[in-house]
Amino acid sequence: MKTNFTIILIVMMASFLIYSFAFAQENENLQTVVKGNSAFGFDLYQKLRENEGNLFFSPYSISTALAMTYAGARGQTEKEMVEVLHFSLAQEFLHSSFSKLQSDLNTIQNEGDIKLSIANSLWAQEGYHFLDTFFDLNRKYYGAGLNFVDFATQTEVARETINIWVKMHSAYPFL
Repeated sequence: MKTNFTIILIVMMASFLIYSFAFAQENENLQTVVKGNSAFGFDLYQKLRENEGNLFFSPYSISTALAMTYAGARGQTEKEMVEVLHFSLAQEFLHSSFSKLQSDLNTIQNEGDIKLSIANSLWAQEGYHFLDTFFDLNRKYYGAGLNFVDFATQTEVARETINIWVKMHSAYPFL
């Protein structure tokens, strides 16, 4: 009887330690993404502030959109995106950390008079072939659906279609 109790206790403790380690790793990855987003935001601000006039932009939104495209980047493009966007996590951890960050940001709305609209979508040229794994990853981690439009010959229709989507999914009236 005592042996069974000891075994059960050891298994429970091991499970707790494994869960604690996984939680700590997830938190560390999340902090890495936040720090990278901040560094990217400051870099972008330094570049954009060179122009006259007021400036408004969302580094988080830009970083998220580029992280979605980064999911399909390989080779030199991937290396350059890592450098510019300050993505220091491997792709397998980066995207799940972005997903956690989006979830945490959406949770803030439950704590007060805050309205936050985060909507992600992929818009691709009709007729182009993309790997299913790219779209699956974006759907899983960013909640991004896939939409095809004709940017090449129907530019205005594509713009209007995207603007309608943005208006329906956010508080922003147009792009």
